[in-house]
Amino acid sequence: MLRLRLAAGLLPLALSLLAADVHAQGGYTTEKYPQHGLKLELARDYDWLAIQPNEDWVVLQWVDTSREGEKAPRGMVPAKLQVVRIDYVSDPGPSTPGSGGAQEEPPEDGDKSGGDEAEPAEEEEQEPPPINSFHRYLDQHLKNWSAKEVGTDKTRDGFESTEYELTVKRGNTRTRGWAWVWENHKLRSFVVIGWAADKEYEQQRKIWRHTASKMRFSEPKPDPEVVKWERYYARRPKFKNPDYRIRVRTRLDGKWKAEDTENYIVIYNTPDQPLVRRIVRDLESIRKEYVKLFPAVGEIDAVSTVRICADRAEYMQYGGPRGSAGYWYYVTEELVLYDGTKREKGKKTDKLDTFIVLYHEAFHQYIYYSVGRLAPHSWFNEGYGDFFSGAQIKGGKVKRIGPNRWRLNRIKGAVQADEHTPWKDILKYERSDYYGPRSSYHYAQGWSMIYFLNQSKAVRKNDAWSKILPTYFEELKTAWVHKQAKLEADGKDEDQKAVLEAQLEARNEALETAFEDIDVDALEEEWISFVLQLEL
Repeated sequence: MLRLRLAAGLLPLALSLLAADVHAQGGYTTEKYPQHGLKLELARDYDWLAIQPNEDWVVLQWVDTSREGEKAPRGMVPAKLQVVRIDYVSDPGPSTPGSGGAQEEPPEDGDKSGGDEAEPAEEEEQEPPPINSFHRYLDQHLKNWSAKEVGTDKTRDGFESTEYELTVKRGNTRTRGWAWVWENHKLRSFVVIGWAADKEYEQQRKIWRHTASKMRFSEPKPDPEVVKWERYYARRPKFKNPDYRIRVRTRLDGKWKAEDTENYIVIYNTPDQPLVRRIVRDLESIRKEYVKLFPAVGEIDAVSTVRICADRAEYMQYGGPRGSAGYWYYVTEELVLYDGTKREKGKKTDKLDTFIVLYHEAFHQYIYYSVGRLAPHSWFNEGYGDFFSGAQIKGGKVKRIGPNRWRLNRIKGAVQADEHTPWKDILKYERSDYYGPRSSYHYAQGWSMIYFLNQSKAVRKNDAWSKILPTYFEELKTAWVHKQAKLEADGKDEDQKAVLEAQLEARNEALETAFEDIDVDALEEEWISFVLQLEL
């Protein structure tokens, strides 16, 4: 993630809202979604909110824009309305265990008294049951929320409705939730879910109830967009993973558009076409530099999603962490930023900040797949992200990489005041250490360490120093391959705790090998001299 200033977390999952009065809504419009067999009345002040590409259940969502243009109180997030579609699937029936070989003879009846008691069989971890109802969805995807039924209202088009209030189980939150469930037994359910600030809740619930209660249903029809894009990609085999690209494209609405490249699908909601064309072009150009320096452990089949929001407000609505300018989130496998172009009357348009973020986050996205879905140490990961932010691309090639204008002055000031973090400490920092209260200094130092190890003449002349970065990367890949094999052999490749421990071990092994026999204090002294001489 690229941060503008201190930020608390990667992606806040709970809404943090302040109280505010709700503006009067401007009436409703009728919206039709034949691919879901839905017709509904939507408040005019509710606009489409983009859905993450790997979201399996939310098919429609909107955000209240009645306060657009006003200065929002700190931490305020506007009300949101979602529709979850749950197609019914039956639970698996009971299975009959067997040896897989010759049929075993049943044991003979005998004296069942006496003898040693058999050891109880170790219980295997059970797969969660399939999601075929609202309560299953609540249990598996809204685990921190409980639902209280507040009424059964009506039946329509074969669907029965039930209304719920949602209450958070743990933690302090000023958010309240609500759900209206339409269920057609053994066919499908539609769950209308609303989220709002505590003091906005009652007013917003009236709006949500209007939308939910007036829903009409019909049999879903094949989505013509799916058919169109299936034909499109069938004629363009150069674009790998067409199923994923179709999934992304068919979830676009409003003004969102998309462009394909060999390794990316770029989704954008900015009218600046020259900006989009440069982003599309530069992504593949800088990826070649990533590949050259960091060859992947295996073929990368994943298509990388890049989402360009129209502005900072839309970026924050989508889920951008406070204080950030962009982020790469491995769970959704999506790079998100916004059009940060500075357009001031009488001044030259400045697009540099947008590309500082793009090159930084695109590195995170690539290195995650390159190592085998593992993030390196933060000094390496964030440092290299900021290193590539200084790239200058021309003619489809990276011509040079200069200093990062966001980081240089901060690290020079820290070094001059002797307030930088000792190398022997920051090298071992994990995410919780790196992204703590001094994160802005850590970002600046991480960038300067990578810039130094790549650009310093003293490093180039020292054979051991010049091998630090490539050794770290190669050892990280090797260590992680071995750790993954062991996890799989032990049956723990799905055990999140075991996986995290193995990732930590892989990072530390790579670090130990890369800095073996390196005088870190001497290296740090040379780095200090290098930083103090740097200029933009």
